[in-house]
Amino acid sequence: MKKFKKHISLLFFVCIAFSCSEEKLIDKIYSDTTTGIVIRTLTDPDTISFDIFDTSPTWDMEVEIQDKENGSTLSEVRLYFTFIDNNDEPSDDTSTEALVATYPASHFSTPGEFGLPTGVLSLSYAEALSTAGITVADVLPGDTFFYRVEAELADGRVFTNDANGTVSGGTFFTSPFQYSESLDDGIEFEVADENRNIVDVTEGATNDDFLFTISIDMSDPAFAEADYLESVTVYRSFSDRNILEGEEDMSEEEAVFGEFVLTDFTDTEGVLTMEYGFTQSELYGPDLAFEDLLPNDQFRLRYEIMTTDGRIITTTESGTEYYFTYDVFECIQLNAEEPYPGEYTIAFIDDWGDGWNGASIEVIIDGGEPQNYTLENGEEGLANFTIPEGTTTLELFFRGGDYDIECGFTIYDPNDKPAASVAVESAVADTPIELLVCE
Repeated sequence: MKKFKKHISLLFFVCIAFSCSEEKLIDKIYSDTTTGIVIRTLTDPDTISFDIFDTSPTWDMEVEIQDKENGSTLSEVRLYFTFIDNNDEPSDDTSTEALVATYPASHFSTPGEFGLPTGVLSLSYAEALSTAGITVADVLPGDTFFYRVEAELADGRVFTNDANGTVSGGTFFTSPFQYSESLDDGIEFEVADENRNIVDVTEGATNDDFLFTISIDMSDPAFAEADYLESVTVYRSFSDRNILEGEEDMSEEEAVFGEFVLTDFTDTEGVLTMEYGFTQSELYGPDLAFEDLLPNDQFRLRYEIMTTDGRIITTTESGTEYYFTYDVFECIQLNAEEPYPGEYTIAFIDDWGDGWNGASIEVIIDGGEPQNYTLENGEEGLANFTIPEGTTTLELFFRGGDYDIECGFTIYDPNDKPAASVAVESAVADTPIELLVCE
């Protein structure tokens, strides 16, 4: 019994000692922890956008202030600005950071959703340019406006985006102290490949001419680019991707392929459009022949907008609105022995714009009931038909109507590649349509 009491007493003193030690540890943790300030972003940065022509917008960022006394320890907030030139040709116009605004604590006086003080940090586009010592003519797509925020507390401590330490509390306490806006050209520029053409070196293949429509949408009343745009230039290059040892590299550097001024475009309710085209031979150029081309060789077309103040708007990335690539193609046929299964798409064209007037494309699967597809009205439209697995025979015909000369079409295979095409003014009634489905 004495031993039991002795053990209990010893355990009691151990617990007391451990408790005291734990309290000292907690006190040390709190003594080593300093509270700062959170400047929480309330404005969705994705709602702010600038284009390189319109200097009227203002960068407005609503923020919420939180510290251990709900904002009362704040002395002031400072906003800094830097222009980052990501197109440093012919010169790098990146600016040094400059203080653009100082906001006293009283500026953040409007209670927010959680009762915390809120306010707006602002800098207009024009003020940003003036701060950086540049004009609107120096700005290009991809350049960046960078904003940095400093918060100074009453005790003299300063918090900004280079603060060290860990912010506790999760995303609610996220406080970036910095923002960046990438500038866009603001131009709704589009090049539509009207016949989705290719360069096909398959034996017996027919290569059609190319046809494009360039459009620049300036229908928005707030569109500021109208007075800035001057011309569109097309550049062509060729990449020889089949160079064997000892053979000449037939690649060709980029060169001007076409030039158009804005007066070449047709203005329809503020949308400028222009059709242009070229033959396969014109694409090859004077130094290349069809016989020189092999699969995977590549032609490239790059479009460039010149502005009246000398700026150049373009990209060099494939798949963007200003840059297109055309790989030389050779067909490995997938429907040589039997119809290739899947969903096909018919893209109709009517040159007059009133539909096909009784003409249609007739599809007969395994000798069954004919299915007819047509364009009821308008200039263009789509229809789909499906070839089931196991189909053994497939017949397609162009069936004539009242004005076949107006009709044209392209049929796309299940891989979204052209399998058959007939140009406007070329359709002949009751002509069979042969599909070529390639790997």
